[in-house]
Formats: sequence, C-alpha cells, structure tokens
Amino acid sequence: MEHGRTGRRGRVAARCSSVSPVLQRSSPPFLPASSGFTLIEVVVAFAVVALIVTAVASGLVGTLRAEATSHRQATAEAALRTLQAELWLGADTNSIATNMPPGWALASEAVELGEGTNRVVWTRWQLGPEARRAFTVTLSTQQP
Repeated sequence: MEHGRTGRRGRVAARCSSVSPVLQRSSPPFLPASSGFTLIEVVVAFAVVALIVTAVASGLVGTLRAEATSHRQATAEAALRTLQAELWLGADTNSIATNMPPGWALASEAVELGEGTNRVVWTRWQLGPEARRAFTVTLSTQQP
C-alpha cells in the first residue's frame, strides 16, 4: 500500500506540473502587456520636436542676419574712411570709385545751399552695396 500511495502522489505531482498557468506575464505587473507608443504620444512628440526645431532655426536665421548687417556696417565704415582720406589728399574722383570694395557703388551729387555771398556748395557722397540699395552711408564735403 505504501507503494500505491507513493505512486499516487507521483502521478498527482506529475499531473500538476504539466498544467500551464492561465496568466503568464513577461513584463512586470506595473507595465501594460503590449509595448510601443500610442498615436497620441507620437503626435505630441512630433509637435514638441517641431517647436524646438522652429525655435532653433529662427534663432539661427536671426544670428545670420545680424552677422551680415554687422559685416556690411564694418565694410561701409572702412570704405567711408578710405573715401574721406582720398578726398583729403585730393585724389581724382575716378580713382576713388575704383578703390571701393567689390560689389559696392559710389555716387556723388553737388548740393547748393544759400544765395549770393551766402552760397555754399556741398558734395554728397553715397556709398552702399549694389545688392542692398536700402543700406547706404552718406558723406558730405564742402567745396572751397
């Protein structure tokens, strides 16, 4: 009888071990059973990335425009100083126009103020890049 009891226990144990559990989880209980992102999460992530890229791009464009304006101002200042020195030294107006930076235009016009003995003649020099006509610097010199 003892043998039968052991044999019976062995059969019961064998039967219990072959039964698979109904619920098996491969992930911890605090995570959902399926992995991945929902459509809403993906859309929100794309929107956040788009906002960040837009902010960085606008900052970069602003920086590049400021750098270009600074470069034009520095070039205009150097060209104006060269013009002023050449006028002071009495250089020919044709040589003054050829000494301008590449891509820059120089224009001059005579301006008369007053009448009779109070008449004064000025020469107004306008210097600016040919590509950006709105950005010009002016130098006025009085003729003797």
